[in-house]
Formats: sequence, C-alpha cells, structure tokens
Amino acid sequence: MKHFYFGLQKEEFGGSNDSIELLSLDDSYMSADDGCPSSTRSHIDGQTTLAIYFNALMLVVGCFAISIDAIGKDFGCGTVIAKERTVYGQMACCPVGHGCYIPGVTFATGNYSIFAHLTGQGDCLDGDMGVKGFKVDFFDRDDQRAIQSVYEVAACAARHHLLLDLHGMRPFGVQIAYPNIVNFEGVKGLENSKWEPRVGDGPLHDQPMYDVTIPYLRALPGPFDYTPGAMVNAVRSQFFGNNDHPMSQGTRVHQMAMYTIFDAPLQMLADSPTKYMQNQECTDFIAQIPTVYDQVVPLDGKLGEYVVVAKRKGSRWYVAAMNNWQARDLTIDLSRLVKLNAKTNRPEKLSGKANIFADGINADREATDYKHIYQQINAGDKLQIHLAPAGGWTAIIE
Repeated sequence: MKHFYFGLQKEEFGGSNDSIELLSLDDSYMSADDGCPSSTRSHIDGQTTLAIYFNALMLVVGCFAISIDAIGKDFGCGTVIAKERTVYGQMACCPVGHGCYIPGVTFATGNYSIFAHLTGQGDCLDGDMGVKGFKVDFFDRDDQRAIQSVYEVAACAARHHLLLDLHGMRPFGVQIAYPNIVNFEGVKGLENSKWEPRVGDGPLHDQPMYDVTIPYLRALPGPFDYTPGAMVNAVRSQFFGNNDHPMSQGTRVHQMAMYTIFDAPLQMLADSPTKYMQNQECTDFIAQIPTVYDQVVPLDGKLGEYVVVAKRKGSRWYVAAMNNWQARDLTIDLSRLVKLNAKTNRPEKLSGKANIFADGINADREATDYKHIYQQINAGDKLQIHLAPAGGWTAIIE
C-alpha cells in the first residue's frame, strides 16, 4: 500500500511507477479555516506519484509540488521546509518510483517582475531548494505584451528545467514550443463556486451544463486546470456560494468523473486535506486516475447535455460520464475497447473487474450520496447506467 502524506513526515513506499503522474492540491477552493497546522499529518492511499500539504492561509495564490524524472534520487526535504514554510506554505515529500522522495515547491504570483527576479537567482532554483516548477497567475489578458511575457516566462523556466502551470491564460500553441508548460487555466473552474450568486431558487450560473460543454470546446486547444474534487456537493435547490464553506453544483460522482474526462497533465485536489481524509474511499479512487493516457475513445455525448469518455493507460481502462441537470439513463457500449493479451500480446475485447462509483439512489436530493461497487465486465458488454441531475459515473476496469 502506498501512503501519500500531507505534512513533514514520510513513510516507506512499496512498488514502482516510472510514469509521470502529477497530482496536487489547490488552495484556491479551500475553506479559509482549514489550513492545517504543521503538526497535522494525514494520508491518501493510492498509486498517484505526488502529494503536497497546503497552508491555505498563505499570501500567494496556489502552491503545489511537482516531481518528475527523478527516479533513484533522494533529496530529503527538511532544509527546504525550514527555508520556505513561512512564506510559501508547507511542502511535502513526494514519492516517485522505487520509494524515492522528491521535494518540490511552487507558488503562483501575479507579478511577472517577481518571477523574473526569482528565476534570476540560480542558486534558488537549481540548488538544494528543490524547486520543480511555478504556477503563474493573473495574466488575465492576451494582447501582444502579455503573450510576449508568456514566452519570456516559458523560456526562463526552460533554462532552469522548471515546469509551468499558467493561470489567467488559455493555451494558444506555446506549449508546443515549450513542453515544460504542463497546464493552463483559461476555464471557469471550481473556485468560482465560492462566490456564485444565488438568484431565485438556485445559482445564477449553470455550472453542470458548463462542465459538459468544455470537453467539446475548451478542451480542443489544450489541457485546462479546472481544479476539481469538491467533497461538499449540493443539488440545485441547496447550493449557495460561500467562501468559508465552499460546495459544488451537482453530485459527488460528477466531481470524481472529472478526473477522467478533463485533460490535465497536472491535476489538482481542490478541497481541504481533512475533507479527503473524511471521504477516504473517494480519495483512494481519485488517486488511481492517471493524468496522461495512451488512448482516448469518445463513447457518447451531446454538447451541453452529457459526455461519456474512455481512456486507456497501459492495460487499464478508465471510463467516466457526466451530465447536466437533466437526469438520464445511458448505455455504455464497451465493445470498442480492447486490451492486449498478456501472453500473446494481441488485442482482444475488454474484460475484467470494474471498480465503479455511481450516483446513489438519493443523489437527486442529497448530492453527496453515491454507491461504490465492483462488477465483472465481459467482452462486448453494454452497461446500463443512471445519472442523477448533474450526476456522474466513473470506473476503472482492469
């Protein structure tokens, strides 16, 4: 079992994972009273190769750890924490590969001159500090001067072997020239739920409809940092925007399905660490979802109404569905999905055991309600699923 700890301690990790899997926590959605003191330690069980502890009260917008291409190295993290904890929040050790621990700390700033100053300090970025990347925010424009700044930031980060997550900016092709840019914002993500106004009997904006629109439109130019993962969920009549007690529109599994459907090479856990501790089996499932895939197969959907997607990583298939506020029954045809036979190395129809999260029987009234089942999948099966209003369905098949 692999444990991902938020805090200052590390445990023994078993197994090996040479792929690049990035999972982080985003503080832009967290409640302000859930910063967790440095003595707090919690864990996420799963197979994702990265975790980070956040101080939600820090003065910068966003702080995450990245570890990449560091198999076989052990940097330790005590020194880094001692240097950075008072300004940028806490940093955790990140497991990669054969039980190695790779530190990384990044932070976002809206001031390009600050970024330029910091990246001019070679010792700060290339030495013992262990910085692996930056989350740069507040471009909030796309005129020539802003775009030129993006190229300057990308080139500077590349010189220092740093990854970038650009917020307040949408992909426009720069990631082709600078593949160290692993994600963009340019999307009305989950943080907007905190200040969503209520009008009449529900929220002003229809977020679930937006959720099943962006896979068809916003996703076309490149990935997006939606920052999913709300563990407090509400049906339309019960939703209200609250900065101190944020919640999402739609069901718990609607949020969980986003980890498969949305393209995000650098993925986030938007809620507070204690929320994931309290919902451990949901967290365990999310932690198994890859951030990059070998194959993508769209199965069904209609813009603004629902979407069903299957993605393969290695021999596993990850299948997910989401819909708008209209409840619906769907048939998921798995006959298009194949896997390689372990003995012959030849493709064959998908079969195996499915780990499934689906909307619960009361999810149309209590959005946190879900059911977790295991089901045997046979070659050519057609699964009948039900999606609650603003609901979801997600499975791992192996």
